[in-house]
Amino acid sequence: MYPQTHLYFAEKVLGKISDEITLGSIFPDFIISKTLDHKVAHQSGQKIYELCLTNGKFLDLAQAVITHGINPHGLDYFGDEKYLDFERGYCFEKGRPFVEETVKACNIPSRMGWWKSHNIIEMGIELRISKINDFGPAVRRALNNVALLKELDNMLGSITSGKSLSLVQKASFFIKHIETGCITANSLAAKYNTQMITKHNISVNIPQVALLIEKAAIAVDNDLEDFFQYAVSKVSETLLTVSTCEYFY
Repeated sequence: MYPQTHLYFAEKVLGKISDEITLGSIFPDFIISKTLDHKVAHQSGQKIYELCLTNGKFLDLAQAVITHGINPHGLDYFGDEKYLDFERGYCFEKGRPFVEETVKACNIPSRMGWWKSHNIIEMGIELRISKINDFGPAVRRALNNVALLKELDNMLGSITSGKSLSLVQKASFFIKHIETGCITANSLAAKYNTQMITKHNISVNIPQVALLIEKAAIAVDNDLEDFFQYAVSKVSETLLTVSTCEYFY
């Protein structure tokens, strides 16, 4: 899912918003790098929680990280990996009808179609969430909270062999690749183009992607709230038991 959707979801689960919660809700995405891949970043919630518990601080942030990830099961697990009895998560399943159009609009090989069509669904959801509440200012504020980022970086050194995660620099990079202003289908498509150039050296057809995002927003209209209610229930249960989970890496 995209940043404002993750913050929307974290607020639903935790009942409040702060810079800690905002940063935690997007943390697994913005720490990804060449040396820290998607899988590890999205399985970091338990270890971060244990570290925060030991240090007696940043527990709100740690819980928000868990609301995002894949293991323990957060929003991305139900959006990407598995939802109800379907083969994959909600966004992948909703993205099935968009695969062919996504391949053409994004100038990508067919093997990348389902993966990128699930991104189209995620952007459609982000567009809908932005109409419920504008979380952009909260995301910008958290990513620019240098004092919080530095303090968190210092604490996380104990689980990264003493190496800095360079969170201030990562936040500065991340904010350039996401939409934190007035969200439209076209602005999301433009940011997606930036992401695709950075990750794959591929430029997308921005107007075509924008049209797909609008279609995706319509496609999730009937069952998105059911999905969120299900995920909130499951993640809330996870947070009640997370302290007994094993480390995942």
